[in-house]
Amino acid sequence: MRRKLIKQGVNALTVTLPAKWVESNHFLAGDDVDIEKTEHGLLITGRGARTQRLKKINLHYENSSFLRVTLNTLYRMGYERIEISYTSPHQAAQVTHCVQSLLLGFEMTHHSRNLIIIENVTEPNTEKESLLSVRMLYILKESLALLEKDITSGTFSIKEISALSTKLELYDNFCRRAIGFAHFQASNRDVLSWSFYNYLLLLQRCLFHLYQKSSLRPGRKKGVFSKQSLPAAKKHVLPLLLFFDRYLHAFLKKDQELLWSVDESAILFHDIFQRLCIRGGADALLFYYLADFSRLLHLSTAPIAGLLLE
Repeated sequence: MRRKLIKQGVNALTVTLPAKWVESNHFLAGDDVDIEKTEHGLLITGRGARTQRLKKINLHYENSSFLRVTLNTLYRMGYERIEISYTSPHQAAQVTHCVQSLLLGFEMTHHSRNLIIIENVTEPNTEKESLLSVRMLYILKESLALLEKDITSGTFSIKEISALSTKLELYDNFCRRAIGFAHFQASNRDVLSWSFYNYLLLLQRCLFHLYQKSSLRPGRKKGVFSKQSLPAAKKHVLPLLLFFDRYLHAFLKKDQELLWSVDESAILFHDIFQRLCIRGGADALLFYYLADFSRLLHLSTAPIAGLLLE
């Protein structure tokens, strides 16, 4: 896109901004923009006074999974007020649960017989996104430590892993919403961050599903692996936890060399767990999940590497 420079005054030059960009970001004459000098030129960012983004939905179903996906999507798209018409107390309870467990920064501002209104009370921003991405990594580390502890004790706590998984998903949603809010200045970093959050969420879900399949958690009589699996599992999970510490350190310290060594180790872990999985037996699925965790860890180093290079 090229623009003509227009002489204004003695030493000043002005340039017009693209009409579509001005319109989509609600700029008016007299609004301020931020101009930053970069290595390759000037970066112009900002946002004008905009109207609140509103969405109305009608709940004609009792499907909690579909409601969860709907609210998740609207939240990530940057809507600030969602008006929900419902017909049953069960639907209202589902909405309340979704707001509390998935929509960080949103609160219920109205609740009547057939209408619930939820609105954002906290604007996503880059600073909070950065802090929460680090917190997500620590949640993964905590989940791995929980797995090592439960393998040692022989009892799997689905309650604890569920709480950690819910918290990571809550932070993941907020970070993606922050990226959505900054769409007008989207960069390679936004794309890399989105990919990185995908992997963090998949890593946590991998551990959660491992717990779901276990026969070692209270109240579950049948499962796909049991106490016979524990000696071999314990032998490999503790090194995996120590390895994740290096992964976390590489991210926090922006250490490119350490990240590449972590990437190589992830491939080795994946090969080890895959061989154990192929052997079959009661512990095959346990090692399948550990192999998948290692594979995802390996894949997640790619967006991190890009972020470190930004």
